[in-house]
Amino acid sequence: MLNAFFSRWTRSALLADVATTPAPRTGNSVDSLFQSLLRLIPGDADPLAGQPLHSKRKHLVQARAEFLRGLTDVQSEISQPLQTAIRRSRTLSDLWHLRTAVYTEVARSHSQYEAERRLALLDRFFEPQSGRRGH
Repeated sequence: MLNAFFSRWTRSALLADVATTPAPRTGNSVDSLFQSLLRLIPGDADPLAGQPLHSKRKHLVQARAEFLRGLTDVQSEISQPLQTAIRRSRTLSDLWHLRTAVYTEVARSHSQYEAERRLALLDRFFEPQSGRRGH
């Protein structure tokens, strides 16, 4: 009985070493651990809930294009990873969380006025009744 216990303990320790080996990082991630955890918190109701699926996709595609258009003339370290995050976004909620990064990069590259102007163009994709309006 003790032999069975120790042999299982030894095997599980060896398996634990293999399981805890970190996976290689790609380095393209923009989200922090905190931002990733925020996505798990249930948010407001989907403003496009009553619309057909193809309409939601079209709205998301248009929003992505507008977000990318807002960054076309911005040159910084974070602009490429930010554009990748925008392309990989799966919902409008994902894009909502990227608004501040877009604002920050445009303000750094151009001016606060230009950043506010571009943010106003992005805000039209988010319904005012969803609680996702304003800064």
